[in-house]
Amino acid sequence: RAGEVIDLSKLTGVVVDDVDAKTVGEWRPSTSSGVAVGQGYRVFKGEGASMTFTIKPAAPGKHHVRVSYTHGGNREKATPVTVTVGDQTKSYKIDQTKPASDGVCFHDRGVFDVAADQAVTVQFSTDGTTDYVITDAVQLLTPAQMKAVLADGLPVPKPPAPQGKDEKKKDDPPPPPPTFKRAAPKQPANQLSAEQLEAQVTSALEIKEPLTVIDDEAFLRRVTFDLIGRQPTREELHAYRDAPSGTRRADVIERLLASEDFGRHWADYWRDVIGYRQMEPELTFHDYGPFKNWLADKFNAGVGWDEVVFNLLTARGKVGDAPAATYIGFHQGNSHRLAGETMRVFMGVRIACAECHDDPFVEGLTQERFHKVAAFFARTDAKIAQLNSDGIEVIHKDKGEHRMPRGRGDLAPTTLDGQGVEVGTDDRTRRIALAEALVSGDNRLFARAYVNRLWARLIGRGFIEPIDDMGRNVDHSKVMPGVLDALADHFVATKFDTKALLSLITSTDVYRRDRTRATDHTALASPAIKKMNGDEVFKSLVVATGLPNVTPPREQKTGAVRFPPPPQRTRALAVEAFSYDPSVADADIPRTMKQAMFLMNNQQVQAQIDASPDSDTMLSKLVASKTDDDTITEHLYEITLARRPTPREREIVRDYVKGIDNRGDAWEDVLWSLLNSTEFTTRK
Repeated sequence: RAGEVIDLSKLTGVVVDDVDAKTVGEWRPSTSSGVAVGQGYRVFKGEGASMTFTIKPAAPGKHHVRVSYTHGGNREKATPVTVTVGDQTKSYKIDQTKPASDGVCFHDRGVFDVAADQAVTVQFSTDGTTDYVITDAVQLLTPAQMKAVLADGLPVPKPPAPQGKDEKKKDDPPPPPPTFKRAAPKQPANQLSAEQLEAQVTSALEIKEPLTVIDDEAFLRRVTFDLIGRQPTREELHAYRDAPSGTRRADVIERLLASEDFGRHWADYWRDVIGYRQMEPELTFHDYGPFKNWLADKFNAGVGWDEVVFNLLTARGKVGDAPAATYIGFHQGNSHRLAGETMRVFMGVRIACAECHDDPFVEGLTQERFHKVAAFFARTDAKIAQLNSDGIEVIHKDKGEHRMPRGRGDLAPTTLDGQGVEVGTDDRTRRIALAEALVSGDNRLFARAYVNRLWARLIGRGFIEPIDDMGRNVDHSKVMPGVLDALADHFVATKFDTKALLSLITSTDVYRRDRTRATDHTALASPAIKKMNGDEVFKSLVVATGLPNVTPPREQKTGAVRFPPPPQRTRALAVEAFSYDPSVADADIPRTMKQAMFLMNNQQVQAQIDASPDSDTMLSKLVASKTDDDTITEHLYEITLARRPTPREREIVRDYVKGIDNRGDAWEDVLWSLLNSTEFTTRK
């Protein structure tokens, strides 16, 4: 019965749906499980969010207050719900893993006496929760209406007719996901120290002269961007300056890797890698929220990359309930797309060209080899849920094989290095076999592909370019192959631990080098100046100005627009303007007018650059509390660029502010200029 909805007009009493409630936080719409009221229900995981329903009865008197939610095993067992009527407030904890009291979706919260002109306020909160909180609707019923509802039940669609004993039930839950088992590699692998990595890089590039490194403030900004995806706060900057110089770099790396923001940042990155080339089905907008939450949890828990990829390739079920199914589901179970993207994303090899003909740039990559990889997904399928990507479901087909175009024989699923299964094998076994072969510690290409990506992300250039085309027969695209192999061995030896790999690289002097003073030769081992993506720009604006993530009103259906897209929040607008395919080279990252216009005149950004006393912004409070211009200048530079201003910059700001009659206007111009500077949107 997942996906069924109850028409609001058929419900008794007064009902307020979740679309009309006031929200704090990014609540995700869904209809992927259970029976919902109106347009579906909302989901949130994490603290700091709330949803408030305000509902007024048709007449004063006693009313039953009922709240609606869909239950499930991944729901919160103690969801805080508060009901307020006048000066009377009652708080409850609802176990949303259990069915609602009416057996469908409504849970009775008791009887309240509502006076004339009074409203009932019901608030769902996520404070203190650890699992998914579900909100749907609130209903007020008089005692007479409640009695009638108990007698008649809810107007829900009837369940499907019973099936014959030999028929397979379509709604049977999928089997549990396969258990990941990491086998020790037959080929020995050794870990590296930071000193060993530096020595290998120096030797490979034959660097003889000492190289200039960046100062401590620049290092803090660089490593904070790279590990958690935003610039450091002013408080973090001051704490770093005050920390012991001998250990502060190591300490800040450890602190950042332990931050919850670490997993979220790298989930954003891999969402872009995986999702940038996915095609949305008709009338559906992909929501990567569940996938990013799942992936962030894996990164923060230190789960190995091999286990993460194994789960992505073997997942089944609905995306909203099994976020690991996002990769297969959002590719709509298409065997050709999955073959090409699996090899490109996780192995760093482009094989999609061989779908139609032998690839002239990759030795041995024939059309037949491509289609043998595609055969692993011959029995994989996806049911598309329009208007709700959470409902996209990865399923299996009981029969079906893969053939080459105009081919006569069924192809046995086979990896590029010859591992595979027989024709006739079921979907689950096929995908487990593929996943195990790809993520094996003995398949060094898997480790090299990941290391190559992370090195490119941190340094600006991969050992092999393009980073998703490591199989090309072009020698000039490769540098320091021995270092790549040593880092891949380190990755295998640490059980594919992303945190250990990032800790190693960011602890080296290679990572601290100053690209602006590097030669063409030494630039290969000096972090590049890099354009930020949309998530990084938004989070840095939050740090600098307290930028809110505003949700505009929902667009209404019209005759011309039957299926309006979801409203875009401030963060979504920043992501749309600044994001790019992470697999492209830095030189190909777009610089657009939309990016400039977002920072110059976005309504929410401009509202934060307001120094008027009644605006209650950071800037207005700063200008009102400080009279010394140099103090304000230093504060603004620290919150926007995470550094102190130079003497020349202080002088320029001082002269400008003195030359403007309105002091508030002058400081608005200064802050606007800093946010629109190239430095603000660049990681140096």
